[in-house]
Amino acid sequence: MIFIGSTETFNKDGEPKLDKNDKPAVAVRALTGDAPRGLNVIAGTVAENAGFQPQEMYLIDAQESGEYPDPETGELMKSYNFNVLKKLELDVAWSMLRGCTAPKLVHQPKVRTAQAEPAELGTSL
Repeated sequence: MIFIGSTETFNKDGEPKLDKNDKPAVAVRALTGDAPRGLNVIAGTVAENAGFQPQEMYLIDAQESGEYPDPETGELMKSYNFNVLKKLELDVAWSMLRGCTAPKLVHQPKVRTAQAEPAELGTSL
């Protein structure tokens, strides 16, 4: 998937969320193109190694890298690797974005965590 995205420092409760190396996480917002989600949060060290910096715009490639269960909901979530293809200057990004449509987002599959019992209809045959 290739999309244009803007970046910012990801904050939790008003403070930057730091990874185990004390690097702030980076939030990548999809502006146009095919993107995994509208907002993708990348751990600080991973973001730094991939070339992401806050307050920038990039042409980004996202490749599916596996699945994991969401610890809170049990939903099966897809994991992605993000790579910077090109840092975009504002004037270049603006010319690329003019006339573009909203991003096409991949919807995450849902997994049932409990089996529902059949409803009783209250009639007998």
